[in-house]
Amino acid sequence: MYLSDSNLIDVSDQRKIFQAAEGILGIHHISDEESFHSHIARSVAKLIDCPWVACERYFLGPSEGGVDSVIWVSGTVVDEVTSEMYDTFKPMVGQHAFFSEVRDQPKDGVITMDAFGKRAVQFEQTGLYHDFYRKLNITDQVSLAIRLDEREALMVTFSRETPFSKSETARLACLQPYVRAAWSNWKVSSRTQHEELLDMKRLQAYFGLSKRRAQVLRLIAKGLSNAQISNQLGLTEATVRKHIQLLFKQLGVTNRHAAAMQALNDSEGADVQVQPA
Repeated sequence: MYLSDSNLIDVSDQRKIFQAAEGILGIHHISDEESFHSHIARSVAKLIDCPWVACERYFLGPSEGGVDSVIWVSGTVVDEVTSEMYDTFKPMVGQHAFFSEVRDQPKDGVITMDAFGKRAVQFEQTGLYHDFYRKLNITDQVSLAIRLDEREALMVTFSRETPFSKSETARLACLQPYVRAAWSNWKVSSRTQHEELLDMKRLQAYFGLSKRRAQVLRLIAKGLSNAQISNQLGLTEATVRKHIQLLFKQLGVTNRHAAAMQALNDSEGADVQVQPA
């Protein structure tokens, strides 16, 4: 069941939601996906009193023999779950009752265990429940599901021994637009960082530059002054001038314009292999 009822939110809840939303959107300088998941989980952790909070991405494969074929792609748990316990969870995650609901409902929303009736009872008979949830004394969960596309979902899940209230599920539902926005912003940011890395590698490969001189050349090509380059790279202006002097000599040019033209044009054909961020 997908829940979203703002009538259950009081003033105290609104403050918690605002703080969590502010934290969620503060994803600047996060480059890898594991750090993204950790940031989201920690940002929402204070929203609900709960020992286990997770943010994870899943691939939703076809249902096989009544069990959803679900692949854990990446994620993190803010808790005391050992890596060994977490490794037990990952290959059996398709046994979880949540995923049939996620697959059937292509929209974002909050899912609760009490909505499943017989399926919740059946879940308690699975290996996932006995080998993971039972050992941790987890008897209830609530999860915010964000559908990334037809086959992928981002899940922010709270797990504990005591039942979750309707007010708590309503709080989590209020974070839906912020979590979705954070994912979109992170994807754009990580793509930009990858493109800048590719640009750096291309300059290094074509001109035989050190990493630092490739950084300086890239910023010259962007039209930055020595002072701006100094500020961005954390170098003194004297050091920047020295790098530029040696850079001009290495490129066989005498001015910034010529260096920029080489950076923008001559290295376009460089063959560089860089793994996506």
